[in-house]
Amino acid sequence: MNNKFVVSENTEIILDGEKYLLEKGDVVVLEKWKGDVEIEKTGEHAGKSVEQLRKQAANLKKRQESYKKEHGGETSAEITEKLREINFAIRAKTGWKKGKGATK
Repeated sequence: MNNKFVVSENTEIILDGEKYLLEKGDVVVLEKWKGDVEIEKTGEHAGKSVEQLRKQAANLKKRQESYKKEHGGETSAEITEKLREINFAIRAKTGWKKGKGATK
């Protein structure tokens, strides 16, 4: 299911116990997942500690900032993808989100 709605007037909604202010003209998309998401284990980061991964992520963020300065604010898709992979590995090693904003 994928339904888009345009908010016609400012309104406040409560979703999963959180309050959100929707302003006139905001676009709201309602989506529903079909089944479970399957994740392929690659083992690429299996031998690394969380600290090593965090250090690698910090270095990539620095590289991304340098890239942005050199390329007029554009980001490197390659660096962004690698950073997403590392952040995913960090989440997998530190505990998956179980509730709104939870890390364990």
